[in-house]
Amino acid sequence: MPEWIEFPIKDHNDFQEWKEERLNPYHPGRYPKNWEELPFWALLPRQLKSLERIKNKDV
Repeated sequence: MPEWIEFPIKDHNDFQEWKEERLNPYHPGRYPKNWEELPFWALLPRQLKSLERIKNKDV
């Protein structure tokens, strides 16, 4: 069983450092290098076209 030592964030400065390191959406390591090639992104244009067709029918 792991032993608890202490919380990683002890004060506001620790939180600010953690936030800048971990929650930066522009950090190059945040997404895989082949992000555009993943299946979801490959299907997205086709899904958006379907949504546009549905919207246009309702009008």
